[in-house]
Amino acid sequence: MKLRKAIVVSLLMTFTFGACSSGQIQSIQSDGGSSKPWNPYNIIDPQTVSFSSLNNSNLNLSTANSCEEISVRLRREKMQQLLRAYENEDSYCNPVIMLMDDTVDSSGGVSFTEQNSQVENVLESEQVMTNGTIVAQAKNDSIVITKVWPLDKVEVSSSIDLPENFSSVYFSGLILKEDTLVAFYRGYGQGSFKSGWLTYDVSNPRSPLLLQNIQWNTNSLKVRLTGSDLTTVGSVDMSPEISYHSSEFNDVEACEVVNGESRFTEEFREVLASHFEEQYQSLRQWSVEESLPVLEGDSSKTIACDQIAQNDYTSGGKVTLITKGDVTADVDDLQTQTIAGAAMTTYVNHQSIILLETIDSNQFEVENENGDFISASMMHVVQHVNALTYKGSALVTGNTIQDRPFQIDERKGMIRITTDVRDTSLRSVSAPIDVHFSIYRVSENGVNLISRIDNIIASEEVFAARYDSERAYIVTYDVVRASDPLFVIDTTNPENPQILGDLVMPGFSSYLHQMDDDSLLGIGATDASCIWTYCSSSDYKIALFKVDSNGMPYEEEQITFEVGYSDTYYNHLSFHYEEELETLYFPYMNYEGRDFENRVKVMTLNSNDLSETTDIALSENLGYVLKSFRIHGSGDDVLVFAGEEGLQILDRATLAELDQITY
Repeated sequence: MKLRKAIVVSLLMTFTFGACSSGQIQSIQSDGGSSKPWNPYNIIDPQTVSFSSLNNSNLNLSTANSCEEISVRLRREKMQQLLRAYENEDSYCNPVIMLMDDTVDSSGGVSFTEQNSQVENVLESEQVMTNGTIVAQAKNDSIVITKVWPLDKVEVSSSIDLPENFSSVYFSGLILKEDTLVAFYRGYGQGSFKSGWLTYDVSNPRSPLLLQNIQWNTNSLKVRLTGSDLTTVGSVDMSPEISYHSSEFNDVEACEVVNGESRFTEEFREVLASHFEEQYQSLRQWSVEESLPVLEGDSSKTIACDQIAQNDYTSGGKVTLITKGDVTADVDDLQTQTIAGAAMTTYVNHQSIILLETIDSNQFEVENENGDFISASMMHVVQHVNALTYKGSALVTGNTIQDRPFQIDERKGMIRITTDVRDTSLRSVSAPIDVHFSIYRVSENGVNLISRIDNIIASEEVFAARYDSERAYIVTYDVVRASDPLFVIDTTNPENPQILGDLVMPGFSSYLHQMDDDSLLGIGATDASCIWTYCSSSDYKIALFKVDSNGMPYEEEQITFEVGYSDTYYNHLSFHYEEELETLYFPYMNYEGRDFENRVKVMTLNSNDLSETTDIALSENLGYVLKSFRIHGSGDDVLVFAGEEGLQILDRATLAELDQITY
C-alpha cells in the first residue's frame, strides 16, 4: 500500500491533459518509515488563476468543442475537490468548531393592487396573486382558486393538483395575468431534480383548462413574465458524483500528534491513497453526456455540449439555462441559452437578463490592485427583446446577496451594481472588506466597466439598494455599531459617479421603496438579530428618508414596533402600499408563547408624512398572512388578506369583516 502514495501526481496530470491512462501506477521507494510532508497535489493546481488587476474586465465566452472537453474539466475538478478535503492534516485532525454569538448588538370596472415588481410590468412569481376577480394561491401540493369578486359570489372555485409521476414535489409560486395562470413547481422525480410550469386558462375559475406543461431537470426556476413571454432561469448540476469517505477509514487511526503537530498516520495515508485511486478509476468511466439538461413538453429537447458557453473562470458542473417563449409555447418553440456556471442573482427588465454568479475562490484567486485576495463575480448579459442574444460578460468585484436583484439595475445600456467585497485569503473565513459601486456599458463590443467607486465604507455589508434615473441609494450595515449608513450617489455622469452624502443612524433598512425623486421608504429593523430571513421578537423600523437639494439624506419620520415575525422587511412582493390613498398596510405576527396573533398596522404614508393610523387583529383562522391587496369597483372597496389557510375580506373604510374563506 505504501507504494501507491505517488498516485496523486499521475491522477492530476491525466485529468489536466485529458488523456486516457492505463491505470498502472509507477512504484516509489519506501521512505524507511519516516513520514514525508503530506501533499496530495504534488503539482500546482492547474485551475488556480490570479488577476493582478480588475480594470480590464471585458470577457468573452466560447462554446465547448466537444462533450469530452467538458468531461475532462469536470473529472479534474471533482478529483481536486476530493484532494482538497484532505490537503491540510492539521485542520482535518483539529476541526474548527464555529460558535454562534447570541449577544450581537444590534376585470371590467374592477381595480386591484398591482404587484410591487422591481421593474414595472415585469411580473415575478409569488405565492398569492389576484387579477381582481379571483385569488390564486400556491400551497405545497395544490393551487387553490377563490372567486372574490363580485362580493356576493365569493367561493372556493377549484383546486389544481401537482403533476403525476413525481415525489417530493411542491408548487413554488405562480404568476396570474388576466385569465392566464402560470404555476411553477419543483421536486424530485424519475431519478433527478425536476422543475417546470403549468399554464392554465382560468376564465372559468371552476374549471381551469390546462394549456401547457413544461418540465426540465433543474433544481429551481427564477421566472419573469413580460407581456405574454415567459423568461425562466434555472440551474443544473451535471458534475459526476464521488465519495469523500470510505468504510475503510473507520478501520485505522486517522490522526496522531508528532512534535506538537497533528498529522495523518501512515496507515491512514495508505487508505487515502487507495481511496483516491478508486475514485479516479470511477471518474475515468464518466462522461457529461450522462447528465445533459433535458427540456420536456409534448416533445423533448436535450441541450448539446456545443450549446454550453464557457469561459476561463468556469468551475463546477453547474450550468444556467435560460428559456424564453409564449406561456403556451411547446419545447420546440422555446428559445434557449446555456451558460456554464450557476447564476446566484437574476435581474430582468424589458430588454435584458442580467445574471450574476459567484466565482469559486477555491478554484480561482482574484487579486485587487493592492494584492489582496477578494471575492468576485461573473456577470452575464443576455438581451431578450425578440430573441435571446448573448451580449457579453464582465468580471465584477465582490458579490451580491443571493437573489437580491435590487442590487442590479440596467437603463439605456448602463448597468449599475452594488457589491460586498470580501477577503478570501482564508477559505473558512469571508470577512467583509469594502463596498463597491460599479457602472458597466453594454454595447455591440460587449460589456465594459466604465467607472467604479471603491472604498465606499470599510468592513460593512450591503443590506439594501435602490436606483432611480439619476441616483443610487445604498444601505450598508455595521454589526458592531448596529447602525446603517444610507449613501446617495449621483450617476448623472456614468463615467464619474459621485457620493453626494450619507446618513448614519441606529438599525438598518433591508428594503428601500422609491416614493418620489427625493423621498425613500426604508423597511428594516433596529438591530441585526433578524438578518435576512427571520426576525424573532425584534423591533421593526419603518423610516421615511428625504434627500435635500445638495443630495444629503436625512430621516423625516420613523416608526418602530416589536413583532414576532414579518417577511415584509425583506420580501418586496409582500409590500402593500396604496399610493392613491397614501396608506401603507403592514401585516405581521405576534407571539405569546406558542400562540400567535395576526395583526396589521395601518399607516399614513406620503413623501412628507409617515404616521401610524391604527393597528387591528386579523382572523386566527388565516394562518400566517402571506399577502394583502385592495379590490374596488361598483361602489365596493375592500381589502383582502390571504393567509396560508384562507382569506379574510375587510371593508377598506371601516376595516370591518365582510367575509371569510377557509381552505
